Amino acid sequence: MLHTSFNGYGRKPTLFVGALLFTIGAALQAGATTMLMLIIPRLISGFGIGMLSMCSPIYIAELAPARLPPQYSACHGRMGMENFVSLLYFLLLLLECLEMKRRNECTKTKQKR
Repeated sequence: MLHTSFNGYGRKPTLFVGALLFTIGAALQAGATTMLMLIIPRLISGFGIGMLSMCSPIYIAELAPARLPPQYSACHGRMGMENFVSLLYFLLLLLECLEMKRRNECTKTKQKR
């Protein structure tokens, strides 16, 4: 989907949509009162950051002078690794939340007995 979006609509509109998604997600996270209200906007922000991190190095490489693009677009692979680490962190956080919920339910059933 992203490949089609920034090839079909252009780099600037894709960067704008990515920034908009990130901003909306950040605003919703700021007003979160429950864990679910924190996780869903985090996913929205993640899609925005994903769009920005995949599109911006290409946009920078296209705008850079002819002698510089390899230096500017080389950070693209590093950003992919950072996104992978962020995904792993999110999955670990999700597993921790599920484990906490399970433990809490276990203690509630023990207290009722």
